[in-house]
This record gives sequence, structure tokens and C-alpha cells, in this order.
Amino acid sequence: MNQRINLKAEHVLVCLRYGIGDLTMELPVLEELRTALRASHITALGAEPAIQLLEQTSLADRLLAYSRWGINDWYDFGNEAMARDIRQWLCRERFEVVFDAAHAPPVLMAELYRNCDNVLDFHHAAENRILLRG
Repeated sequence: MNQRINLKAEHVLVCLRYGIGDLTMELPVLEELRTALRASHITALGAEPAIQLLEQTSLADRLLAYSRWGINDWYDFGNEAMARDIRQWLCRERFEVVFDAAHAPPVLMAELYRNCDNVLDFHHAAENRILLRG
């Protein structure tokens, strides 16, 4: 990365890319985030294979799988019960910054955008609320 991240946040959520190849290419970004956010507690959220790939690293303080809400694939639009459980979880966690919500399954992505103020996406088509606010 050419620019350093200048961010202070205690609780950070990173939505991991779904495919192993995509996640492997994302590793340098995760390393940079970990370096820039040394004092932050980083939670990484992803599919089981992504979580397994990161288990032996120190890139995140906590690894959680989408399957905890019954999400089975990246195209899962879920149901109201899933959305409610995700909303309750987000309220408890109080993430100050969410990175890459655009790579979460639709049921999770919708709740992240609806319930988190500071969402920063690296996906080219995503709405970057932080950047739009300046």
C-alpha cells in the first residue's frame, strides 16, 4: 500500500473474501491492516475455508464463520431470523469500523450497511460512506 492507514479504533470487523484464491490475494492488505491497527481488536468474519486459512496467523484477534448464522454460501439472502440474529450480534459487538462489507453474503451485508456507521469497502462498486463523508 502506498498510503498508510491513519485510524484509531478499538473494535474492527473485516469481512473476508469468499474464495481461497481471493483471500490469498487479500493477505497483504490484512497484513497492512494488522500493522496499522496494532492496538485494535480485529475480528475477521468469513467462510469456513477462509477462517481455517487464517487460524495459524496473527492477522486477526478473533475468527468467526458465517455459518454461525446458518449462512451456507456467498449468495445467501437469508431470512428474517438470520437478519435479526446478525443485528443483535452487531449491537453487542459495537464495531467502530467495518472493512469490506461488500464481500459479505447479502443477508450480512444488508445488516452491516444498515447498522454500522463506518463501513469502508475496497470493492470497486461499493458505496464508501466514510469517504463520502470526507
